[in-house]
Amino acid sequence: MGSRRQTLCDALFVILNSQRGQIATGETVGTPEKPEEQVISKRRAPGRPSRLSRDQIIETALTLIEEDGLTTFSLTRLARRLGISVMALYTYFPSREAMLDAVTDSIFAEFVAPPATGAWQERLEAWIRSIHQLFARRPIGLKLVRQQQGIFPSWWQNWVPMVQILEEAGLTGADLSFAATWVGENVISTVFSDVIRPEITIVATQARMNGIEPEAARRLEKVVAYAGPDQDGQLLAFSIAKIIETAEALVAASGKAAN
Repeated sequence: MGSRRQTLCDALFVILNSQRGQIATGETVGTPEKPEEQVISKRRAPGRPSRLSRDQIIETALTLIEEDGLTTFSLTRLARRLGISVMALYTYFPSREAMLDAVTDSIFAEFVAPPATGAWQERLEAWIRSIHQLFARRPIGLKLVRQQQGIFPSWWQNWVPMVQILEEAGLTGADLSFAATWVGENVISTVFSDVIRPEITIVATQARMNGIEPEAARRLEKVVAYAGPDQDGQLLAFSIAKIIETAEALVAASGKAAN
């Protein structure tokens, strides 16, 4: 577990230092310019364009996954939706996994970092809520992360603002590494729980209806009786407050150690 966390943190710092170097040399920070957009020919049909771009394919794949789910997604179904042959898709995506990687990366690229203004605690909360908004808008992104089990460049780009916030709060070295890893893991846990909570409530309701023991059903009722948007909002706010509170404690402990 320790080596995994160190690897994740190393990746964060590589991106962070790379951005600093760009700023220092006056280079533009952000998504590199795309080469001339590649296109593939498609069979002409009335009212349809004669060519498709890579971005159009990814967008259509995302729409198809959101409509029908991951388990039924295939390049054959995607090609049928696009009105092209499967072989045409292979020009860009040699496999289903490659297609899903591209879709996942496109979701992370939708993240919009909050303005870098205000106290670091306010900025950290704004960053957490921005991450939450991304996955609330694209809940399939969480399932894609779990299925693909990959680390995507745009995913790390989303984490860089949080590392910068903690660094500007006064954390350095091992303290910064620990805090960034802890905050990142707890934010993902919080967001994941909030996004899938409605599904959990549905499962709990089904369990009550499917004849579990009466005593267990009564206890389960006490938990799900108050489930809903109001409680979801309270749980999210509570979790964010606890994350910030712990980050403050880590910053304070690091300052005392330095003195």
